[in-house]
Amino acid sequence: MRIPDFRRLLGSGAAETASDQVVKGVLPVVAVSTLGAGATAVGVINAASMVAFLLVSVPVGVWIDRVSRTRVMTGAALVRAVVVLAVPLLYVADALTVTAIVVVALVIGVADVFFTTSSSALMPGIVPQDRLPDAYARRQSVDTTVAVATPAVAAVLLRVVGGPFTMVLASASYVCSALSLRRIRPAHVPAPAEGAPRFWASLREGFGFTVRQPLVRALVGSGMLLNAAAIFGAAAEVVYALNVLGIDPAVLVATEALGALGGLAASLVAAPVVRRAGIGRTYMVACLVGGLVVLVLPLSPVLGIPPVVAVAVVAGGWSFSVVTAAVAKAGVVPALTPPAMLGRVMSNAQFFTLGVMPVAAVAGGLVADVAGPEVALYIWAGAAVLALVPIALSPMRSWVTPPSPSGTDLLRFP
Repeated sequence: MRIPDFRRLLGSGAAETASDQVVKGVLPVVAVSTLGAGATAVGVINAASMVAFLLVSVPVGVWIDRVSRTRVMTGAALVRAVVVLAVPLLYVADALTVTAIVVVALVIGVADVFFTTSSSALMPGIVPQDRLPDAYARRQSVDTTVAVATPAVAAVLLRVVGGPFTMVLASASYVCSALSLRRIRPAHVPAPAEGAPRFWASLREGFGFTVRQPLVRALVGSGMLLNAAAIFGAAAEVVYALNVLGIDPAVLVATEALGALGGLAASLVAAPVVRRAGIGRTYMVACLVGGLVVLVLPLSPVLGIPPVVAVAVVAGGWSFSVVTAAVAKAGVVPALTPPAMLGRVMSNAQFFTLGVMPVAAVAGGLVADVAGPEVALYIWAGAAVLALVPIALSPMRSWVTPPSPSGTDLLRFP
């Protein structure tokens, strides 16, 4: 796709993805292997990195519709570049604790809200509407490629310099992300018209559209279930792999990298599959397959599957399913949403789809500690399958392509 600003956005997103892979992948490993944390602590760490989406994403969306999105993204990347360095510094000072890791994850999460919300609303201002699905697939392909390579690098660093010092790599990558944004000049960035509603009126307008537009509501409901499923089982997956299956921490991180190849494969084939099978069918099948593949991990001892193979299969299969679902629904919300409201609707959608994750993370950690990690893994699988229900009950189940932005019937809501 020969759009210079889109390529710059891809570069920034790739660097940001690399940083996130290191931070979100290594922090729980450091907590367990270095500080002796359990599943509940890992759940709290995962929750801290996501709770900002629940607390501040809605007002951030109103602000994003009124300011330069590239400047917001640049600032968010630089803030994270500084904050992650606290981990190695505290480790050197023999002051690193689980609480400190939670605080770092929390600050990273707040900055991530600003970056992610701005990025989601920026894309339609760079890429023409009819090319958005391909653009999202291309971005997913690049991000997934980075996701494949980064854990392998992090695994090497875990062995050579130790977990806390891998944060130096994350910091450098965040800086690269900020530098890639400097020259982006989107062709169209929605801005409030003269006499636009004040902050709280704008907030209510965007929130009302998100919860009352039936198709947006169905996508949000499904996204909530899919994200909640993954984060609910995340703590259990780490604890089960390390403590039950006996996988070495560095091997676990490297295995996750191999599993990410599933996401890369999906980013390459999902767009053609969607064009052939349609949005709804592709999305629903992806949810079903994702839920079924998760069962491989808790059933691996019974099935005689080697631990490393089981983790790789689950990571790869889940990544394939989630990426396929993301590509299938790409472009639907921008097509349903008035341009001037896009930042608010995107942030409201994230409030629900990402805001549910800290609650699910803590709940998953508690269930894993009380009932065992196997139970949490089974719940993960069941919730993933349930994510197809909102789409199955909506007109999207038979859609082949996203609706036209000018389709008045689809834009109406009670």
